[in-house]
Amino acid sequence: MLTHTRSGAIAVLACVLAFAAPAAADSIDQSFTNPSDVAQVISCGSICGIGFGQSFTAGLTGTLSGININLFNIFYGGPVVPIEIVMLDLSGGINSPVVLGSTTIVPQSGQIPIALLITFPQSIAILAGNVYGIGVVAGADTSFDWSGDADGGYAGGFGFFFEPGFPAGNFPLGNGGFDFNFQTHVNPVPEPGTLTLLATGLAGLIGVRRKVL
Repeated sequence: MLTHTRSGAIAVLACVLAFAAPAAADSIDQSFTNPSDVAQVISCGSICGIGFGQSFTAGLTGTLSGININLFNIFYGGPVVPIEIVMLDLSGGINSPVVLGSTTIVPQSGQIPIALLITFPQSIAILAGNVYGIGVVAGADTSFDWSGDADGGYAGGFGFFFEPGFPAGNFPLGNGGFDFNFQTHVNPVPEPGTLTLLATGLAGLIGVRRKVL
């Protein structure tokens, strides 16, 4: 009888662990890759003296595992230099950005395809409901196109542009009224309720094992 009870407790614990585990180690959180009104949004990078970005509202809490963007027609009028990708916390407003991390990429064949997962060396925490931004900064004499929807279409944010010196100052010139294509990937953390359930299951299993002994 005790053995049967113990087996039942183990089965219950297995169910608890299944519920407590995240749905996926790496989940797509926000995605705007196939708008209904597709239009090429031209970004002229440092040739025009501005950079571009896309804000978004996080739906998951966890750690950012990467992003996707779609840059193409990347042209270098001078030496080939990396393109800088910057993650921003915009929860204090677009005029008060906080830099969370950055990385640089040397595009291959003049593009950074949407299929490429861009990762960051920093650990970037993401909180559901907060507003964040993806910024793209080109080098001197560099231009690029970033695909998107010129009429908007992403409800959780908007495209924006900013002056040189980013992220040191003169951050946003304003809301561009459009949305760039992007995706964010988040490694979610378990909800507090599932952690409580896990703890209860473990305590029950320990109690059964003591009775058996």
